[in-house]
Amino acid sequence: MPKRDDRANRTAKDLIRIGQEQLSLIYDNVSDVLFALDVTDDGRFKFSSINKKFTEATGLSKSDVVGKYIEEVIPPPAHALVLRKYREAISTRKAVSWEEISVYPTGEKVGQVTVAPVIDVDNECRQLIGTVHDVTEYRHMNELLERTEERWRLALEGSGAGVWDWKVGTNEANYSAHWKRLLGYRDEEISNDVAEWESRLHPEDKSTVMAVIQGALENHRPSVLTEHRLRHKNGNWLWCQSHGMISYDGAGKPERMIGTVVDITARIEADATTQLAALVYKNTSEAIIVTDAAGMIVATNQAFAKQHEVTEDQLVGMPLLSFFKNIEGSESYAKMQRHLLETGHWKGEVWRRKKDGTKVTELCTVDTVYAADGSVSKHILLFLDISDRKLAEEVIWRQANYDSLTSLPNRFMFADRLRHALDLARRNKTSVALLFIDLDRFKEVNDGLGHSVGDNLLIQVAKRLEHAVGKADTIARLGGDEFAIVLIDLDDKEVERTAELVTTVLALPFDLDGHVAYVSASIGIAYYPRDATHIENLIKHADQAMYTVKREGGNRHGYFLASMQEKALARRRLVNNLHRAISEQQMEVHYQPIVDLKDGSVAKAEALLRWAHPDEGNIRPDIFIPIAEEIGIIDQIGEWVCSETLKAFAHRCRAINSSFQVSINFSPIQFRGGKDAFYALFELMDKIDVSSTCIVLELTEGTLLNLDERMVQKFAMLKHRGVQLALDDFGTGYSSLSYITKLKFDFLKIDQVFVRNLESSQTSLALCETMIVMAHKLGMKVIAEGIETKEQQRMLTEAGCDYGQGYLFAKPMAFVEFEDFISGSLNFSH
Repeated sequence: MPKRDDRANRTAKDLIRIGQEQLSLIYDNVSDVLFALDVTDDGRFKFSSINKKFTEATGLSKSDVVGKYIEEVIPPPAHALVLRKYREAISTRKAVSWEEISVYPTGEKVGQVTVAPVIDVDNECRQLIGTVHDVTEYRHMNELLERTEERWRLALEGSGAGVWDWKVGTNEANYSAHWKRLLGYRDEEISNDVAEWESRLHPEDKSTVMAVIQGALENHRPSVLTEHRLRHKNGNWLWCQSHGMISYDGAGKPERMIGTVVDITARIEADATTQLAALVYKNTSEAIIVTDAAGMIVATNQAFAKQHEVTEDQLVGMPLLSFFKNIEGSESYAKMQRHLLETGHWKGEVWRRKKDGTKVTELCTVDTVYAADGSVSKHILLFLDISDRKLAEEVIWRQANYDSLTSLPNRFMFADRLRHALDLARRNKTSVALLFIDLDRFKEVNDGLGHSVGDNLLIQVAKRLEHAVGKADTIARLGGDEFAIVLIDLDDKEVERTAELVTTVLALPFDLDGHVAYVSASIGIAYYPRDATHIENLIKHADQAMYTVKREGGNRHGYFLASMQEKALARRRLVNNLHRAISEQQMEVHYQPIVDLKDGSVAKAEALLRWAHPDEGNIRPDIFIPIAEEIGIIDQIGEWVCSETLKAFAHRCRAINSSFQVSINFSPIQFRGGKDAFYALFELMDKIDVSSTCIVLELTEGTLLNLDERMVQKFAMLKHRGVQLALDDFGTGYSSLSYITKLKFDFLKIDQVFVRNLESSQTSLALCETMIVMAHKLGMKVIAEGIETKEQQRMLTEAGCDYGQGYLFAKPMAFVEFEDFISGSLNFSH
């Protein structure tokens, strides 16, 4: 037994010593008023202990308070409130908080008071533990915030007692009266010069503080936080914490730093009562964890153990990181650590789950405790359960933004998402399709089978829409039997397929509690920006299109007539005209000279297709070529162009020692469509007796997209016949350098978008020079398109470009004009 008692005594002593050390740490950093009250047998309250902050805040000595009843210490106006709150804490056995205003020798004080009952082994409350957080200065600062100019507002937002304002460029500084009082000076005793502060810095702190400030300015940080010593007028050193907010001018140069300074000497040097701190720490309702500088948990309190369903023994000695692995937050543990290193403070929400799976949301606040030398000593983490508040906010938000029946976004959320989609499309220069859906014959179901069946139908409609469209796009219920779908950055065909799919799935029968119902959908479609550029007009146009469909019988979709219908009619007209264009000889091949930049001679020509419609006038190739590709007549047009071109230049190609070449554009559709286009070209070459060295096929970068082995074989077939290849529009598409080297192009054409800005953009010049060097290294000649000025010609020639093409030399022209031009052309070398 004695051995057991000795061991128990030693264990108890160790626990007391460890507890005192841990609790002393907490008390050393408590800057609030702390007090203990004994509850007498007659129900009165007598002060049994107070901390140093109590005497500083009230101006009362310890002998004026300890041993006295509250009526002898607390000013009379607060008696009734205080007694009621004390008794409430005892009766409820819970901590009670309130705000109290009292007048002491130090003046009027506003405090946030909290008292907690201490329950003894007899289950009686014979003592109350209280804290008072002085918010007087913050009240004054808020009043000052409303009256003073912007710089003081910014400074006070940084928090703290004394305010300073430093103009970085002029070194002029302003110090508030309280800043000066902290150091024992009257307002007129300190001038507006940053040297007033710098000269009072402790020699051991000066280099560190200056380095921190300089680092913040150089790295454009928004704020800076330092802790250092300042010399008081009486010669003593005050430990101060300074928090400054930095503003920069338009060029990124620091303009001014505004901030606050707080006397933290008490926090650094105070030697508070350990037992009182222990009572506060153990009985506070806030969950607390204390870690050392390395992040190892050294202490926790009962509130934390209870809320987190763990014991102190399970946590003490564990790294804080292992605890954070079990929770989620708005910032990761690593980000929190970085923020602590920069500011010494972190605050954010974290989420965890209880053992029963219940989700808990907590507000976590982390503060850093520094040693006397400025190094990190401890971190204190406080957790406040805000689950009920977050749940209430979430419920309110969902009720405001989602349809309670279908769980789809409601009209308000729909408008917000549509507005966001339009903003995104405006920035990215993309499109948005808006589909308005109204159910056909819904009223028959709702009135005939009842509202509950009608609600069931709406729920099933919502599910079918989600399945058909997917959750990536917005589907909303606008009210009644109206729905809307927002489709972002889809082409016309994809929008058409979506509308057809919705029509199909909504036309299928619905099983409604034993009843089979058939409905369909009338869908109106409007586009941003084609049909409208504002959200109100877009909604109106989609709604108009939907009602037009509904009036015409429903069960289909239709477009807003002002754009889509007219465009569809124009496209059909163009398709019909395109089929007749060749047979009616509406098309003609024009030729643009390509000049050798070394000697200025015309060395080549590019064949360019032109369409002059008798009614519509000249139609641009970028309009009719894609349609020809889509409707499948590009091969016919391409073969006609090849035939016309080879016939026109056969005499030049057959001339002795002729090096003249003609370039013919080949569509990616022609290239991918099989070998018929190539066999037709070879047959024409043989029939007209034109050497393959006279022909250059121009391929755009789009041809190289999704390159497969069959296409590689076609390249090889062309090279085998001696046909040369040019890569057109280089730098604007999908080129891969590995494809370029593998396919062995003979010419590389620099797109005019790079040539256009040569004279004004060093970047364009650098890109052109790079492309020329690269092409030459790979064995290719270079042709620059879009040359319009002599200066562009000179710059490209000096960069080593081989050939040039553009309006400086000549526009595209009919063959007869080309022959006259080339016969009488001047030398373009100068």
